[in-house]
Amino acid sequence: MTTEPEAPAVIVPVPGPDPGIALPAELFDMRKFVRYDENGRITGTGQQGVAFIRGEKIQGTRIIEGDGVGKEDTHYVDDADGAPTLTERPTLTEVPTTLKVKPGVEAVIPGLPPCKLSFTGPLKGEQHHGALGDALIGFRVPGTYRITVEPWPYRSISIELKVSLL
Repeated sequence: MTTEPEAPAVIVPVPGPDPGIALPAELFDMRKFVRYDENGRITGTGQQGVAFIRGEKIQGTRIIEGDGVGKEDTHYVDDADGAPTLTERPTLTEVPTTLKVKPGVEAVIPGLPPCKLSFTGPLKGEQHHGALGDALIGFRVPGTYRITVEPWPYRSISIELKVSLL
């Protein structure tokens, strides 16, 4: 059995810009940008030419001009009205930061939107609160628990829950 030799690779030169033609100013007009997901969470930030930002938009990338550097935890992109804007995440002001209950009794965390509740302490885990309203959480094992409430797009909050007989 004979094998045929491989054909040599063909190299095709790619034409570059004609040195006599000026490149569009949009390539060099550097702007800060924010990329975001379908929920408005910031997924990337940086700086690039405005032409590239426009190109990404045309390709369907969720991207806006704006300075989101270091704001991933405090801001999100609000697209509710069809005009995406970098917006500060609201805070839940009616939620207590400390609670105390007896073992086997549930603590009430009032007025939460749908969210995830993660807890650490003598026991660790998470539960999901799926409706607007009060959330209930309790433990039979005494101790101090740290509950992290993640209610997007609101800022996460931390609650200390003391479970004791006293």
